Amino acid sequence: MDHHISVIISLYRTKVRRHWLFTYVITLAL
Repeated sequence: MDHHISVIISLYRTKVRRHWLFTYVITLAL
């Protein structure tokens, strides 16, 4: 269970990181 949670957290972190980068690029474009 703990391992499953850690995997989800790691995936969530990479997702948030990509989302932040995507938002940053859009902000520069605007």
